[in-house]
Amino acid sequence: MTVSIFGCPNAGKTALRKALAERHPGMASYCIDDFRMRYGDGTTAGEFLAQRHFLETMDKESGFYESSGAGLVAQDALDLFVDNHRVVVVDTPEDVCVSRIREGKYDGIPFPFSGSDEEYIYRCTIS
Repeated sequence: MTVSIFGCPNAGKTALRKALAERHPGMASYCIDDFRMRYGDGTTAGEFLAQRHFLETMDKESGFYESSGAGLVAQDALDLFVDNHRVVVVDTPEDVCVSRIREGKYDGIPFPFSGSDEEYIYRCTIS
């Protein structure tokens, strides 16, 4: 079984994924940001490469997969793995997510976005 965890940046997805992984030690646990650090370079092409590797891993190995927002990664994951797939949405208020981002958690993760914290949250919001 594959469990995808989506939500805004700093919504609490990592805490949830880690708690689930502790309760189910035999299941893999991955975060899209780990793939961004490994394959991304801050460009759109690097982001697509990281996403591709993330989805390929998801296709090969069941487990817990954490990704922000509801963009192409989310849609591809749902399309590819609908039969053996569970989705969890962490619905944290946007203002809380923005305040957490301003604490500097995202420094060093190569993600191709330039704009305000509010625009970043809005771009990643699940509607």
